[in-house]
Amino acid sequence: MDDRTLQIIAIVLVLFAVLSLPSMPMHMNSSLNTIILIAAVFLLLYPYLKGEVEEAQETEVEASYPPAEKSGGTCLPDRLKKLLSEDEAMIIEIIGENEGITQDSLHFRTGFSHSKLSTLMKKLEEKDLIVREKFGKTYKVYLADWAREIFESSGSSRSDT
Repeated sequence: MDDRTLQIIAIVLVLFAVLSLPSMPMHMNSSLNTIILIAAVFLLLYPYLKGEVEEAQETEVEASYPPAEKSGGTCLPDRLKKLLSEDEAMIIEIIGENEGITQDSLHFRTGFSHSKLSTLMKKLEEKDLIVREKFGKTYKVYLADWAREIFESSGSSRSDT
């Protein structure tokens, strides 16, 4: 249900609780109305609480798995970056910094959906930039030898400056 529907249900519950006050016996009135009002308050606050929890989870994921673009710069040479999409370049940088990273870890690091990441990985494998090795239900991912050489040479020349 969307947030608007939850708010409408909450308003209906409040109206039901208020309008049923005179018609119920006294001993049922207070406990039932209290339960209904608590449910209504929860439904009204739920969208806001849900949003805060999701923001906290996103912040936690970003803190524990910083994307390559936030790690202080790129190690890929400009010529190679021009041949790759921004998403592909990000994946190559993460793999270059973490040889043997699992595809599941890449999913958390990048924030990409499983299907998007799988599609990008297939494209990178077709371009002979990465090598995937089956590892249980996922894959360990490595840079292809030639790509690793380029990555390491551009990274070492960058650290010398």
